[in-house]
Amino acid sequence: MAGDYSTYNGLRIGLLARHTYNDSFKEFAKEKGFDCEIIYYETPTELTDALINDEVDALVNSYIRILEDESVIENFGQTPYYIMARREDQDLIDQIDNAIDCMNRETPNWRAELYNKYYGFQNQNTEFTDEETKLLAELQESGDVDVWMDVDGSYDKEGTFAYKTTDPYLTTTVSVLRKRGSSSKFQKLAMVSNNISIRQIISEMWPEVEVITLENNEDCVEAVTTGNVDGALLMSYTAQELARNDVQNRLSVDIVPGAALSMEMGVNARDDYHFYGLWEKALADIFRQLGEEIVQKNTEAVTETSIVAFLFDNPVYLMVVLAAIFLILFFVILSVLSVKSKNKQQRIAAELAAALTSAKEANEVKQNFFSKMSHDIRTPLNVVLRMTQIAQKYKNDSARLERSL
Repeated sequence: MAGDYSTYNGLRIGLLARHTYNDSFKEFAKEKGFDCEIIYYETPTELTDALINDEVDALVNSYIRILEDESVIENFGQTPYYIMARREDQDLIDQIDNAIDCMNRETPNWRAELYNKYYGFQNQNTEFTDEETKLLAELQESGDVDVWMDVDGSYDKEGTFAYKTTDPYLTTTVSVLRKRGSSSKFQKLAMVSNNISIRQIISEMWPEVEVITLENNEDCVEAVTTGNVDGALLMSYTAQELARNDVQNRLSVDIVPGAALSMEMGVNARDDYHFYGLWEKALADIFRQLGEEIVQKNTEAVTETSIVAFLFDNPVYLMVVLAAIFLILFFVILSVLSVKSKNKQQRIAAELAAALTSAKEANEVKQNFFSKMSHDIRTPLNVVLRMTQIAQKYKNDSARLERSL
């Protein structure tokens, strides 16, 4: 029995000869106080075959292996792993060390992600039985199955249908989504729909608070940002995603100490009981492979804050940026007006130049006209002037006077 070291007494345990963890196992057995028979094998294949052939009851091996019809009953010690390169390839070693440092900074749990991706959890059998495989084929043809998604463990009936719940496929903490800088003393808390588990947590943590039920997460965000409620109680994954997606950086997330939700699914009790086992195994297998990836994708902290979020989070810088934008717009407007004024002055100057040119041309025409006219009228005027002078001279001689006029 795992963890009951008295049941380990007398076990035949296989180890690889000359392996680094042999001494660690002997110290572990001594520490836990059980006696066992140790049998050594030369190769990993011989060690694995010994367990299959019942030559040993258990074996000690590295955790980096895929289990087949086996289960792990104990973990002990830690063995460091290294990447080896030739001593003269120091540049390559430095690059590898730097790459590992970058991975540790950017994705600290990369080791767990790789292990879960390639080896998975070790203590659950998700292989379908013949009956489950047969039922699955029938269900694919009929499609007549009722499954209640995301049962929170507080329901066992819905109307007239009873549901049998699966084991939790996801356990999450609960957080309060609230406005940045707001008080942590709540008078009104929002929740999505009428979740019994959430309501129970609220009644235990804040028995005097008023509970507001809203339709969806977006309504919760609006209620929090407008001040209609002091906060919204949500799964931590959801709260963190909503806070991260708020461009104005108005929201903060506080985990509720000791509060947790277990997400389960309900299978209609009237369905074939083989379906319950099939569904539970498939659910466990899917979340074993994808659960860590999905959760990490939605909760991983953003290493680079967007400029907009930074400005909203630092009002002084926001005012400086707005002032700079205003000054830039002011100078742009002044520049545009200056260009327009300059263009207008150039247009007026061009019009004046054209008018001056036209006036000069008109004056030249006038001067030419009068010059020609004075020349053309001079001869007849001389005759008139001369005959008038003769008439004045003989004004007492009526006959010559009349002839001259």
